[in-house]
Amino acid sequence: RNGRVIETIVDDSSIDATVLIAAPQSPNRLVYQTPALTAPVHMSGIAWVSLKLSFDQPAAVVSAAIVDYRADGTVRLVTRGWADPQNHRSKWLTSRIKPFEDYEIEFELQPHDYEFQAGSRIGLVVMSTDRLFTLRPPAGTKLMLDTRDSSAYLPIVGGARSLRDSMQ
Repeated sequence: RNGRVIETIVDDSSIDATVLIAAPQSPNRLVYQTPALTAPVHMSGIAWVSLKLSFDQPAAVVSAAIVDYRADGTVRLVTRGWADPQNHRSKWLTSRIKPFEDYEIEFELQPHDYEFQAGSRIGLVVMSTDRLFTLRPPAGTKLMLDTRDSSAYLPIVGGARSLRDSMQ
């Protein structure tokens, strides 16, 4: 539809987020990574995401995490955040979502101060249930992410230029 790029997540609340972020592949999360860094990158503050999503059910959970995919193959979850799409208008107003309708879901991740080392890739993981921190709905809810109209904002010390310079 309209040149959109849609990727789908199928929720499975039985899988821990740390397992999802480390899995080579999974239908239960989406992973986006920078190229390998050529210099350290310092992130300090509150990251946030703006996601354009639709759902196949009238209720769902959305979670996101910033992840350090290290050069040695290890993975570290740096920070994470969550949203209930039924509160897309306000944190204080709950309204059922209409299946297959698009929603702009914006939320902050937990504040953090972290340095990604040269060789690491900075990852954004989008998933539904974060088993340790969110409700655990029945498995099977589908979330459709419009990647063209979604973005992540990282509080990089030195700004976007610092990040660009560390990827060359």
